[in-house]
Amino acid sequence: MTVLSHAWQAILQSNMYHVRDAAINLYGLYLKRQRFNAAFWSELDRLQASEWLTLAEKEQAQCKLLAAMIQHAYEHVPFYRRRFDEYGIHPKQIQSIADLAKIPVLTKDDIRKNYDTLLATNVSAKSYLVHHTSGTTGTKLRFAISKQLHWTLKTAHLYRHYAWAGVNPGDRRVTLGGRAFAAKPPYWIYNRWENQLLLSIHHLTHQTANDYLAKIKEFAPVFLQGHPSGLARLAEYMCEAGQSYPVKAVFTTGETLLPDQREQIAAAFQCLVFDFYGQGEALFHAGECDRQRGYHGFSELGVIELQPVPNPGNLALVIGTSLHNFAMPMLRYQVGDLAQPVDHVECSCGRGLPLQIAHVVGRVDDRIYFSLHPQDYILPATIRMYIKPYLQDGQNYQLYQRDFNCFELYLVADKRISSEQKGKLRQMLCDVLGSQAHITVEQRETLLTKGGKMRNIISNIRPTDSSAAN
Repeated sequence: MTVLSHAWQAILQSNMYHVRDAAINLYGLYLKRQRFNAAFWSELDRLQASEWLTLAEKEQAQCKLLAAMIQHAYEHVPFYRRRFDEYGIHPKQIQSIADLAKIPVLTKDDIRKNYDTLLATNVSAKSYLVHHTSGTTGTKLRFAISKQLHWTLKTAHLYRHYAWAGVNPGDRRVTLGGRAFAAKPPYWIYNRWENQLLLSIHHLTHQTANDYLAKIKEFAPVFLQGHPSGLARLAEYMCEAGQSYPVKAVFTTGETLLPDQREQIAAAFQCLVFDFYGQGEALFHAGECDRQRGYHGFSELGVIELQPVPNPGNLALVIGTSLHNFAMPMLRYQVGDLAQPVDHVECSCGRGLPLQIAHVVGRVDDRIYFSLHPQDYILPATIRMYIKPYLQDGQNYQLYQRDFNCFELYLVADKRISSEQKGKLRQMLCDVLGSQAHITVEQRETLLTKGGKMRNIISNIRPTDSSAAN
Protein backbone atom coordinates (compact mmCIF):
# COMPACT_ATOMS: atom_id res chain seq x y z
CA MET A 1 0.00 0.00 0.00
CA THR A 2 1.32 3.46 -0.88
CA VAL A 3 1.57 6.46 1.43
CA LEU A 4 -1.35 8.00 -0.49
CA SER A 5 -3.44 4.87 0.13
CA HIS A 6 -2.72 5.04 3.86
CA ALA A 7 -3.69 8.72 3.93
CA TRP A 8 -6.97 7.98 2.14
CA GLN A 9 -7.77 5.14 4.56
CA ALA A 10 -7.18 7.53 7.46
CA ILE A 11 -9.66 10.00 5.97
CA LEU A 12 -12.26 7.26 5.51
CA GLN A 13 -11.90 6.07 9.10
CA SER A 14 -12.16 9.61 10.49
CA ASN A 15 -15.03 12.08 10.63
CA MET A 16 -13.44 14.40 8.05
CA TYR A 17 -16.37 14.20 5.63
CA HIS A 18 -15.69 17.65 4.19
CA VAL A 19 -12.12 16.56 3.34
CA ARG A 20 -13.42 13.37 1.70
CA ASP A 21 -16.07 15.29 -0.27
CA ALA A 22 -13.57 17.90 -1.41
CA ALA A 23 -11.04 15.26 -2.48
CA ILE A 24 -13.59 13.24 -4.45
CA ASN A 25 -15.03 16.31 -6.16
CA LEU A 26 -11.56 17.54 -7.05
CA TYR A 27 -10.95 14.19 -8.71
CA GLY A 28 -14.40 14.42 -10.30
CA LEU A 29 -13.46 17.75 -11.87
CA TYR A 30 -10.29 16.18 -13.28
CA LEU A 31 -12.29 13.28 -14.76
CA LYS A 32 -14.87 15.59 -16.30
CA ARG A 33 -12.19 17.63 -18.06
CA GLN A 34 -10.54 14.48 -19.38
CA ARG A 35 -13.74 12.80 -20.52
CA PHE A 36 -16.18 15.48 -21.65
CA ASN A 37 -14.11 17.73 -23.87
CA ALA A 38 -14.63 18.79 -27.49
CA ALA A 39 -13.15 15.52 -28.78
CA PHE A 40 -15.77 13.55 -26.82
CA TRP A 41 -18.71 15.46 -28.27
CA SER A 42 -17.34 15.14 -31.80
CA GLU A 43 -16.83 11.38 -31.37
CA LEU A 44 -20.28 10.88 -29.84
CA ASP A 45 -21.92 12.69 -32.77
CA ARG A 46 -19.96 10.55 -35.21
CA LEU A 47 -20.90 7.30 -33.45
CA GLN A 48 -24.58 8.14 -33.22
CA ALA A 49 -24.70 8.93 -36.92
CA SER A 50 -22.65 5.95 -38.11
CA GLU A 51 -24.51 3.30 -36.11
CA TRP A 52 -27.33 3.47 -38.65
CA LEU A 53 -25.10 2.35 -41.53
CA THR A 54 -25.76 -1.13 -42.84
CA LEU A 55 -24.02 -4.20 -41.43
CA ALA A 56 -21.93 -4.47 -44.58
CA GLU A 57 -20.88 -0.82 -44.38
CA LYS A 58 -19.93 -1.16 -40.72
CA GLU A 59 -17.88 -4.28 -41.42
CA GLN A 60 -16.05 -2.55 -44.27
CA ALA A 61 -15.15 0.37 -41.99
CA GLN A 62 -14.02 -2.05 -39.27
CA CYS A 63 -11.74 -3.89 -41.69
CA LYS A 64 -10.06 -0.60 -42.64
CA LEU A 65 -9.28 0.13 -39.01
CA LEU A 66 -8.04 -3.44 -38.54
CA ALA A 67 -5.65 -3.25 -41.50
CA ALA A 68 -4.17 0.00 -40.15
CA MET A 69 -3.67 -1.52 -36.69
CA ILE A 70 -2.02 -4.65 -38.12
CA GLN A 71 0.40 -2.57 -40.19
CA HIS A 72 1.22 -0.39 -37.17
CA ALA A 73 1.85 -3.42 -34.95
CA TYR A 74 4.21 -4.98 -37.48
CA GLU A 75 6.19 -1.81 -38.11
CA HIS A 76 6.44 -0.41 -34.58
CA VAL A 77 5.89 -3.19 -32.02
CA PRO A 78 8.91 -5.53 -31.56
CA PHE A 79 6.77 -8.33 -30.14
CA TYR A 80 4.55 -8.47 -33.21
CA ARG A 81 7.39 -8.00 -35.68
CA ARG A 82 8.98 -11.09 -34.13
CA ARG A 83 5.74 -13.04 -33.94
CA PHE A 84 4.65 -12.27 -37.50
CA ASP A 85 8.08 -13.22 -38.87
CA GLU A 86 8.09 -16.42 -36.80
CA TYR A 87 4.74 -17.51 -38.23
CA GLY A 88 5.39 -16.24 -41.75
CA ILE A 89 2.63 -13.62 -41.57
CA HIS A 90 2.72 -10.43 -43.64
CA PRO A 91 0.44 -7.53 -42.67
CA LYS A 92 -1.15 -7.48 -46.12
CA GLN A 93 -2.49 -10.97 -45.41
CA ILE A 94 -4.73 -9.60 -42.65
CA GLN A 95 -7.43 -7.60 -44.42
CA SER A 96 -10.62 -9.08 -42.96
CA ILE A 97 -11.97 -10.38 -39.66
CA ALA A 98 -11.62 -13.96 -40.93
CA ASP A 99 -7.92 -13.33 -41.66
CA LEU A 100 -7.30 -12.67 -37.96
CA ALA A 101 -7.34 -16.42 -37.33
CA LYS A 102 -3.85 -16.56 -38.90
CA ILE A 103 -2.45 -14.74 -35.85
CA PRO A 104 -1.84 -16.72 -32.63
CA VAL A 105 -3.87 -15.58 -29.62
CA LEU A 106 -2.31 -13.20 -27.11
CA THR A 107 -2.50 -14.37 -23.49
CA LYS A 108 -2.13 -12.59 -20.17
CA ASP A 109 1.11 -14.50 -19.69
CA ASP A 110 2.38 -13.09 -23.03
CA ILE A 111 1.72 -9.56 -21.78
CA ARG A 112 3.41 -10.15 -18.43
CA LYS A 113 6.53 -11.66 -20.02
CA ASN A 114 6.75 -9.24 -22.97
CA TYR A 115 5.39 -5.97 -21.59
CA ASP A 116 8.28 -3.82 -22.83
CA THR A 117 8.38 -5.27 -26.35
CA LEU A 118 4.59 -4.90 -26.68
CA LEU A 119 4.93 -1.12 -26.34
CA ALA A 120 5.01 0.71 -29.67
CA THR A 121 8.38 2.33 -30.34
CA ASN A 122 6.86 5.34 -32.16
CA VAL A 123 4.43 6.29 -29.36
CA SER A 124 5.50 8.70 -26.64
CA ALA A 125 5.08 7.63 -23.03
CA LYS A 126 3.20 10.90 -22.47
CA SER A 127 0.42 9.70 -24.77
CA TYR A 128 -0.57 6.61 -22.80
CA LEU A 129 -1.48 5.48 -19.29
CA VAL A 130 -0.31 2.40 -17.41
CA HIS A 131 -3.15 0.51 -15.76
CA HIS A 132 -3.65 -2.59 -13.66
CA THR A 133 -6.72 -4.73 -13.95
CA SER A 134 -7.89 -7.91 -12.29
CA GLY A 135 -10.16 -8.85 -15.20
CA THR A 136 -12.96 -11.39 -14.88
CA THR A 137 -10.53 -14.16 -13.99
CA GLY A 138 -8.99 -12.31 -11.05
CA THR A 139 -5.38 -12.26 -12.24
CA LYS A 140 -3.77 -8.86 -11.81
CA LEU A 141 -2.32 -7.55 -15.08
CA ARG A 142 -0.36 -4.44 -16.06
CA PHE A 143 -1.01 -2.92 -19.48
CA ALA A 144 -0.69 0.37 -21.35
CA ILE A 145 -3.61 2.18 -22.98
CA SER A 146 -3.56 5.31 -25.12
CA LYS A 147 -5.09 8.39 -23.49
CA GLN A 148 -7.38 9.01 -26.44
CA LEU A 149 -8.81 5.51 -26.16
CA HIS A 150 -9.08 5.60 -22.37
CA TRP A 151 -10.67 9.02 -22.03
CA THR A 152 -12.42 9.93 -25.28
CA LEU A 153 -13.31 6.77 -27.19
CA LYS A 154 -14.38 4.64 -24.21
CA THR A 155 -16.55 7.43 -22.81
CA ALA A 156 -18.16 8.22 -26.17
CA HIS A 157 -19.01 4.55 -26.76
CA LEU A 158 -20.46 4.29 -23.27
CA TYR A 159 -22.72 7.30 -23.72
CA ARG A 160 -23.73 6.15 -27.19
CA HIS A 161 -25.01 3.04 -25.41
CA TYR A 162 -26.77 5.13 -22.75
CA ALA A 163 -28.50 7.08 -25.52
CA TRP A 164 -30.24 3.87 -26.60
CA ALA A 165 -32.32 4.26 -23.42
CA GLY A 166 -32.88 7.98 -23.94
CA VAL A 167 -30.15 8.99 -21.48
CA ASN A 168 -27.91 12.01 -22.17
CA PRO A 169 -24.55 13.16 -20.76
CA GLY A 170 -25.18 15.19 -17.63
CA ASP A 171 -28.44 13.45 -16.71
CA ARG A 172 -28.72 12.77 -12.99
CA ARG A 173 -27.41 9.31 -12.27
CA VAL A 174 -26.88 7.01 -9.31
CA THR A 175 -23.82 4.76 -9.31
CA LEU A 176 -23.79 1.76 -6.96
CA GLY A 177 -20.18 0.73 -7.31
CA GLY A 178 -17.27 -1.07 -5.74
CA ARG A 179 -14.94 1.82 -4.93
CA ALA A 180 -14.08 2.57 -1.32
CA PHE A 181 -14.99 6.14 -0.40
CA ALA A 182 -16.76 5.64 2.93
CA ALA A 183 -16.10 3.72 6.13
CA LYS A 184 -18.77 5.44 8.24
CA PRO A 185 -22.19 6.92 7.46
CA PRO A 186 -23.22 8.59 5.25
CA TYR A 187 -22.38 5.92 2.65
CA TRP A 188 -22.80 8.20 -0.35
CA ILE A 189 -21.35 11.32 -1.88
CA TYR A 190 -22.45 13.74 -4.59
CA ASN A 191 -20.09 14.26 -7.52
CA ARG A 192 -21.37 17.65 -8.65
CA TRP A 193 -19.24 17.73 -11.81
CA GLU A 194 -21.08 14.80 -13.39
CA ASN A 195 -24.40 15.15 -11.56
CA GLN A 196 -23.72 11.77 -9.98
CA LEU A 197 -24.69 10.27 -6.62
CA LEU A 198 -22.11 7.67 -5.62
CA LEU A 199 -23.39 4.93 -3.30
CA SER A 200 -21.09 2.48 -1.53
CA ILE A 201 -21.95 -1.10 -2.43
CA HIS A 202 -20.00 -2.34 0.60
CA HIS A 203 -22.38 -0.95 3.21
CA LEU A 204 -25.68 -1.90 1.61
CA THR A 205 -27.37 -4.18 4.14
CA HIS A 206 -30.87 -4.99 5.32
CA GLN A 207 -30.38 -2.34 8.02
CA THR A 208 -29.20 0.43 5.65
CA ALA A 209 -31.41 -0.34 2.63
CA ASN A 210 -34.15 2.13 3.60
CA ASP A 211 -31.58 4.90 3.99
CA TYR A 212 -30.16 4.11 0.54
CA LEU A 213 -33.61 4.18 -1.05
CA ALA A 214 -34.56 7.41 0.71
CA LYS A 215 -31.39 9.05 -0.59
CA ILE A 216 -32.07 7.82 -4.12
CA LYS A 217 -35.60 9.23 -4.04
CA GLU A 218 -34.31 12.53 -2.70
CA PHE A 219 -31.73 12.70 -5.49
CA ALA A 220 -34.32 11.83 -8.18
CA PRO A 221 -32.00 10.22 -10.76
CA VAL A 222 -32.80 9.74 -14.42
CA PHE A 223 -30.99 6.38 -14.42
CA LEU A 224 -28.89 4.01 -12.32
CA GLN A 225 -25.71 2.11 -13.09
CA GLY A 226 -23.51 -0.40 -11.28
CA HIS A 227 -22.70 -4.01 -10.50
CA PRO A 228 -25.72 -6.29 -11.04
CA SER A 229 -25.16 -8.03 -7.69
CA GLY A 230 -25.38 -4.74 -5.78
CA LEU A 231 -28.34 -3.39 -7.76
CA ALA A 232 -30.16 -6.72 -7.38
CA ARG A 233 -29.53 -6.64 -3.65
CA LEU A 234 -31.08 -3.18 -3.38
CA ALA A 235 -33.97 -4.27 -5.61
CA GLU A 236 -34.54 -7.33 -3.43
CA TYR A 237 -34.90 -5.16 -0.32
CA MET A 238 -37.25 -2.81 -2.17
CA CYS A 239 -39.49 -5.61 -3.37
CA GLU A 240 -39.63 -7.14 0.12
CA ALA A 241 -40.77 -3.78 1.50
CA GLY A 242 -43.30 -3.37 -1.31
CA GLN A 243 -41.46 -0.34 -2.67
CA SER A 244 -40.45 0.71 -6.17
CA TYR A 245 -38.96 3.78 -7.79
CA PRO A 246 -39.34 4.33 -11.55
CA VAL A 247 -36.33 5.53 -13.56
CA LYS A 248 -35.64 5.72 -17.29
CA ALA A 249 -33.14 2.82 -17.32
CA VAL A 250 -30.70 0.76 -15.29
CA PHE A 251 -27.29 -0.13 -16.75
CA THR A 252 -25.34 -3.08 -15.37
CA THR A 253 -21.71 -4.01 -15.93
CA GLY A 254 -18.67 -5.62 -14.28
CA GLU A 255 -20.26 -8.98 -13.48
CA THR A 256 -22.49 -11.54 -15.12
CA LEU A 257 -26.10 -10.37 -15.07
CA LEU A 258 -28.23 -13.34 -14.07
CA PRO A 259 -31.88 -13.70 -15.22
CA ASP A 260 -33.33 -13.45 -11.71
CA GLN A 261 -31.24 -10.31 -11.05
CA ARG A 262 -32.58 -8.70 -14.22
CA GLU A 263 -36.15 -9.44 -13.14
CA GLN A 264 -35.61 -8.06 -9.63
CA ILE A 265 -33.99 -4.84 -10.86
CA ALA A 266 -36.60 -4.28 -13.58
CA ALA A 267 -39.45 -4.77 -11.10
CA ALA A 268 -37.98 -2.44 -8.46
CA PHE A 269 -37.13 0.39 -10.85
CA GLN A 270 -39.92 -0.24 -13.39
CA CYS A 271 -37.70 -0.05 -16.46
CA LEU A 272 -35.57 -2.08 -18.81
CA VAL A 273 -32.15 -3.28 -17.67
CA PHE A 274 -29.39 -2.72 -20.24
CA ASP A 275 -26.31 -4.88 -19.70
CA PHE A 276 -22.92 -3.69 -20.92
CA TYR A 277 -19.88 -5.88 -21.59
CA GLY A 278 -16.37 -4.48 -21.73
CA GLN A 279 -12.97 -4.61 -20.06
CA GLY A 280 -10.35 -2.23 -18.69
CA GLU A 281 -8.13 -2.99 -21.66
CA ALA A 282 -10.86 -1.53 -23.93
CA LEU A 283 -10.44 -4.20 -26.58
CA PHE A 284 -14.10 -3.95 -27.46
CA HIS A 285 -17.47 -3.03 -26.01
CA ALA A 286 -20.81 -4.75 -26.43
CA GLY A 287 -24.22 -3.76 -25.12
CA GLU A 288 -27.91 -4.52 -25.21
CA CYS A 289 -30.49 -2.36 -26.96
CA ASP A 290 -34.17 -2.10 -26.02
CA ARG A 291 -35.02 -5.22 -28.06
CA GLN A 292 -33.03 -7.34 -25.55
CA ARG A 293 -32.07 -9.97 -28.15
CA GLY A 294 -28.35 -10.06 -27.37
CA TYR A 295 -25.30 -7.85 -27.24
CA HIS A 296 -24.43 -5.57 -30.15
CA GLY A 297 -20.70 -5.53 -30.82
CA PHE A 298 -19.41 -1.94 -31.02
CA SER A 299 -17.50 -2.56 -34.22
CA GLU A 300 -15.88 0.90 -34.31
CA LEU A 301 -13.93 0.16 -31.12
CA GLY A 302 -12.69 -3.41 -31.55
CA VAL A 303 -13.17 -6.86 -32.97
CA ILE A 304 -14.96 -9.65 -31.11
CA GLU A 305 -14.18 -13.26 -31.98
CA LEU A 306 -15.95 -16.22 -30.42
CA GLN A 307 -13.76 -19.31 -30.62
CA PRO A 308 -15.67 -22.60 -30.11
CA VAL A 309 -14.36 -24.92 -27.41
CA PRO A 310 -15.65 -28.36 -26.36
CA ASN A 311 -18.22 -27.87 -23.56
CA PRO A 312 -21.80 -28.97 -22.79
CA GLY A 313 -23.25 -25.47 -23.14
CA ASN A 314 -21.88 -24.69 -26.63
CA LEU A 315 -20.00 -21.74 -25.20
CA ALA A 316 -17.09 -20.04 -26.93
CA LEU A 317 -13.91 -18.34 -25.78
CA VAL A 318 -14.05 -14.56 -26.11
CA ILE A 319 -11.12 -13.10 -28.06
CA GLY A 320 -10.76 -9.37 -28.67
CA THR A 321 -8.66 -7.08 -30.85
CA SER A 322 -8.38 -3.37 -30.10
CA LEU A 323 -8.58 -1.08 -33.12
CA HIS A 324 -7.34 2.04 -31.29
CA ASN A 325 -4.73 1.14 -28.67
CA PHE A 326 -1.68 2.15 -30.69
CA ALA A 327 0.42 2.38 -27.51
CA MET A 328 0.14 -1.36 -26.80
CA PRO A 329 -1.66 -3.20 -29.60
CA MET A 330 -3.53 -6.27 -28.39
CA LEU A 331 -4.26 -8.57 -31.32
CA ARG A 332 -6.48 -11.56 -30.62
CA TYR A 333 -6.26 -11.15 -26.86
CA GLN A 334 -7.83 -14.02 -24.91
CA VAL A 335 -10.09 -12.19 -22.48
CA GLY A 336 -10.74 -15.19 -20.23
CA ASP A 337 -14.54 -15.15 -20.55
CA LEU A 338 -16.89 -17.62 -22.15
CA ALA A 339 -19.92 -16.50 -24.15
CA GLN A 340 -22.82 -18.00 -26.03
CA PRO A 341 -22.89 -16.83 -29.66
CA VAL A 342 -26.11 -15.54 -31.19
CA ASP A 343 -27.75 -17.33 -34.10
CA HIS A 344 -28.62 -14.05 -35.86
CA VAL A 345 -26.61 -10.87 -36.42
CA GLU A 346 -29.37 -8.49 -37.49
CA CYS A 347 -31.49 -6.74 -34.89
CA SER A 348 -34.95 -5.31 -35.40
CA CYS A 349 -33.70 -2.02 -33.92
CA GLY A 350 -32.13 -1.36 -37.36
CA ARG A 351 -28.61 -0.54 -36.18
CA GLY A 352 -25.66 -1.70 -38.26
CA LEU A 353 -23.85 -2.94 -35.17
CA PRO A 354 -24.07 -6.74 -35.34
CA LEU A 355 -25.58 -8.87 -32.60
CA GLN A 356 -22.69 -11.11 -31.56
CA ILE A 357 -23.24 -12.42 -28.04
CA ALA A 358 -26.36 -13.97 -26.55
CA HIS A 359 -25.01 -14.40 -23.03
CA VAL A 360 -21.71 -13.71 -21.26
CA VAL A 361 -20.25 -16.01 -18.63
CA GLY A 362 -17.94 -13.68 -16.74
CA ARG A 363 -17.73 -13.30 -12.99
CA VAL A 364 -20.10 -15.67 -11.22
CA ASP A 365 -18.81 -15.73 -7.66
CA ASP A 366 -20.52 -16.83 -4.46
CA ARG A 367 -21.57 -14.55 -1.66
CA ILE A 368 -19.92 -14.75 1.75
CA TYR A 369 -22.57 -15.63 4.36
CA PHE A 370 -22.38 -14.93 8.09
CA SER A 371 -25.46 -16.98 9.00
CA LEU A 372 -28.13 -19.12 7.39
CA HIS A 373 -30.26 -16.01 7.01
CA PRO A 374 -30.26 -15.18 3.27
CA GLN A 375 -29.85 -11.44 3.87
CA ASP A 376 -26.74 -11.70 6.03
CA TYR A 377 -23.97 -11.68 3.44
CA ILE A 378 -21.13 -9.77 1.76
CA LEU A 379 -21.12 -9.25 -2.01
CA PRO A 380 -18.22 -10.60 -4.10
CA ALA A 381 -17.51 -7.07 -5.35
CA THR A 382 -16.54 -6.03 -1.82
CA ILE A 383 -13.99 -8.83 -1.46
CA ARG A 384 -12.54 -8.12 -4.92
CA MET A 385 -12.20 -4.41 -4.23
CA TYR A 386 -10.36 -4.87 -0.94
CA ILE A 387 -8.05 -7.68 -2.06
CA LYS A 388 -6.90 -6.17 -5.38
CA PRO A 389 -4.38 -3.63 -3.96
CA TYR A 390 -2.58 -6.43 -2.10
CA LEU A 391 -1.97 -8.54 -5.21
CA GLN A 392 1.14 -8.25 -7.35
CA ASP A 393 1.29 -8.56 -11.14
CA GLY A 394 0.47 -12.06 -12.29
CA GLN A 395 -1.04 -13.18 -8.98
CA ASN A 396 -4.49 -14.69 -8.69
CA TYR A 397 -6.54 -15.70 -5.68
CA GLN A 398 -9.46 -17.76 -4.48
CA LEU A 399 -11.27 -17.26 -1.18
CA TYR A 400 -12.99 -20.41 0.05
CA GLN A 401 -15.52 -20.22 2.89
CA ARG A 402 -15.74 -23.54 4.73
CA ASP A 403 -17.91 -22.32 7.61
CA PHE A 404 -19.28 -19.03 8.91
CA ASN A 405 -15.95 -18.01 10.43
CA CYS A 406 -13.55 -20.38 8.66
CA PHE A 407 -11.86 -19.20 5.43
CA GLU A 408 -9.01 -20.36 3.23
CA LEU A 409 -7.26 -17.97 0.83
CA TYR A 410 -5.43 -19.68 -2.03
CA LEU A 411 -2.83 -17.73 -4.00
CA VAL A 412 -1.29 -18.60 -7.36
CA ALA A 413 1.85 -16.84 -8.61
CA ASP A 414 4.96 -17.49 -10.67
CA LYS A 415 7.22 -16.73 -7.70
CA ARG A 416 7.12 -17.70 -4.05
CA ILE A 417 4.71 -15.51 -2.11
CA SER A 418 6.33 -13.89 0.91
CA SER A 419 5.10 -14.39 4.46
CA GLU A 420 4.79 -10.59 4.69
CA GLN A 421 2.27 -10.47 1.85
CA LYS A 422 0.34 -13.39 3.35
CA GLY A 423 0.19 -11.56 6.68
CA LYS A 424 -1.12 -8.37 5.08
CA LEU A 425 -3.78 -10.30 3.18
CA ARG A 426 -4.84 -12.14 6.33
CA GLN A 427 -5.14 -8.88 8.28
CA MET A 428 -7.08 -7.17 5.50
CA LEU A 429 -9.57 -10.04 5.32
CA CYS A 430 -10.02 -9.96 9.09
CA ASP A 431 -10.91 -6.27 8.78
CA VAL A 432 -13.54 -7.10 6.15
CA LEU A 433 -14.87 -10.41 7.49
CA GLY A 434 -14.60 -9.60 11.18
CA SER A 435 -12.02 -10.22 13.90
CA GLN A 436 -13.62 -13.59 14.70
CA ALA A 437 -12.74 -14.92 11.23
CA HIS A 438 -10.11 -17.68 11.11
CA ILE A 439 -8.16 -17.28 7.87
CA THR A 440 -5.41 -19.48 6.47
CA VAL A 441 -3.35 -18.38 3.48
CA GLU A 442 -1.50 -20.79 1.24
CA GLN A 443 0.11 -20.84 -2.18
CA ARG A 444 -1.15 -23.32 -4.78
CA GLU A 445 -0.32 -24.25 -8.35
CA THR A 446 -3.94 -24.21 -9.57
CA LEU A 447 -7.34 -22.96 -8.44
CA LEU A 448 -10.76 -24.59 -8.43
CA THR A 449 -13.01 -24.09 -11.46
CA LYS A 450 -16.68 -24.55 -12.26
CA GLY A 451 -17.93 -25.06 -15.79
CA GLY A 452 -14.53 -24.12 -17.17
CA LYS A 453 -14.51 -20.78 -15.31
CA MET A 454 -12.21 -19.92 -12.43
CA ARG A 455 -14.14 -18.48 -9.50
CA ASN A 456 -12.47 -16.10 -7.07
CA ILE A 457 -14.97 -16.61 -4.25
CA ILE A 458 -16.49 -19.95 -3.27
CA SER A 459 -18.75 -20.45 -0.27
CA ASN A 460 -19.70 -23.74 1.32
CA ILE A 461 -22.66 -22.04 3.02
CA ARG A 462 -26.14 -22.28 1.57
CA PRO A 463 -28.82 -20.15 3.27
CA THR A 464 -32.13 -21.66 4.18
CA ASP A 465 -34.09 -19.38 1.84
CA SER A 466 -33.78 -20.62 -1.75
CA SER A 467 -34.27 -17.06 -3.03
CA ALA A 468 -30.69 -16.21 -2.12
CA ALA A 469 -29.24 -17.51 -5.37
CA ASN A 470 -25.97 -16.16 -6.66
